[in-house]
Amino acid sequence: MTKRKITKRKKNNFPTLIESRHAFEMIDQLMLDLATGEVNFAEVDGFEQVVFRTTEGDYLPSLMAMRGWVSCWERFKSGFGFQLNQKPLEILIEQLEALEDDYANAQPITPWQVHNAQHVIDNQRAIYRRLDVYQVREYSRQEIEAIRLEDEAA
Repeated sequence: MTKRKITKRKKNNFPTLIESRHAFEMIDQLMLDLATGEVNFAEVDGFEQVVFRTTEGDYLPSLMAMRGWVSCWERFKSGFGFQLNQKPLEILIEQLEALEDDYANAQPITPWQVHNAQHVIDNQRAIYRRLDVYQVREYSRQEIEAIRLEDEAA
């Protein structure tokens, strides 16, 4: 029997498929809710807000989730130096804001808007799989801290 030489492989810092699925779980669920064509409202902090149902069955504010998602990806863009057009997500945010402000007079969210936003998320997923997971976590932590500080200041 011959002995094999064991060599160390360079550690792969890319996210695993499970990490990718977990990172995109909430935004995927939000988009699934929007794709149904129905928008759910619930009282959150004393205000009627557009909400989406998580995989655990809880309802969370859609606008807060979408804004945080876009903001976090802006931080990734500047930190990693890649290009990404998030305009379809920003349009969806504007539509959700209009629904919350004046449901009766707001324009409905179209399937085409949801499709365009989903395309951006699919691009984000492809980019995410090529990013250093440790740096992504650091940027995400920074974004959470920035949001917390904004909330304290308000």
